[in-house]
Amino acid sequence: LTRLEAWRILGEIIRANPLLGIGPANYYWITPYFPILGWYVNFSSHNNYVDIAAQTGLLGLGVYLWFLASTGLMAWTQANRRGYGPFERAYLLGALGGIAGTVMAGFLGDWVIPFVYNVGLDGFRASVLGWLFVGGMVAVVQARRRREENSGEPAMMEADLG
Repeated sequence: LTRLEAWRILGEIIRANPLLGIGPANYYWITPYFPILGWYVNFSSHNNYVDIAAQTGLLGLGVYLWFLASTGLMAWTQANRRGYGPFERAYLLGALGGIAGTVMAGFLGDWVIPFVYNVGLDGFRASVLGWLFVGGMVAVVQARRRREENSGEPAMMEADLG
């Protein structure tokens, strides 16, 4: 009940500047002016998408969703291409599953981009692994592209030859 009420209140706050938002972590200091179930307290949304919309506006939310969609599409298309070894293909599929989990975790709390007033800097320990695996996925794809550029033809791993 309180999350739904928090999202409704943050909808009112977002209306102040829907395109660009009100700045990083700024809404936390505005929330006491809007009573949540009769209490005038600071609160967070416990939802990464609402947080991003409040802090960086619909423009920032759009860029974030674009990033998630493009990394998910990259993992999906690359995992289905030839030229990757078994480990690389498994890593790409694991990254795809991680991105799907990340998308869902963003709805349940601030597990992807931790809200500093909610979980503090310790919250970054939980979120950093997802970001590292996405970076590793990009590294795997870039290594394959370099192999192709150097050979002039699609790279074949030894495992693909047998």
